[in-house]
Amino acid sequence: LSQSGSVGCVTETLSAALKEVPSRDIVAQVTPLTGIFTSLLSLRDTSPTSFDRDSEDQVILCFIALVYKLTEKDFLPLLMSLLEWSEESVDRSVTFFNLTTQLSAKLQGLFLLFAGSIFVSLVKKLEDLKSDSKDKGFENKKRKKSAVDVVGEMEGFCLSTLFNILKHDTTHTFLTSDPVLCVDTTA
Repeated sequence: LSQSGSVGCVTETLSAALKEVPSRDIVAQVTPLTGIFTSLLSLRDTSPTSFDRDSEDQVILCFIALVYKLTEKDFLPLLMSLLEWSEESVDRSVTFFNLTTQLSAKLQGLFLLFAGSIFVSLVKKLEDLKSDSKDKGFENKKRKKSAVDVVGEMEGFCLSTLFNILKHDTTHTFLTSDPVLCVDTTA
């Protein structure tokens, strides 16, 4: 099986199981599920020479099926652990912001409950991308992907996440929230 086919089998099975299992049972298994998803979301980071974006998107759709079963109290620590996980490599950061782009599109206004938790990291990532990307190690030598390609992909996901947050902030409360107001705009 191809990477996409193998991942597809796993994510289809997991998605079907997540839909059938009661939320209380899933909440009790969040820790092992977090391990499974961090392994699956690491495809971009661990694939030696090739990477299949469709596989990552399949994993993200499966992750969204999990999120639908969690409460705000249960999801926020999971999101924060993925944010921390993403800080270990550029590839993981790209994957994380692909995840937040899709989460913010699917959850819409509900994502605003969590957006403040990632906003400072999102702004910092955009600031890092603005500076000289070659010095920041954005080049991917494993897959012969230039720094320009990686930066473009990361910028796209970061800006899409930000766009989705602002698009679904119908009450305009996000822009006046503490995480937004604490961002240093003088740099």
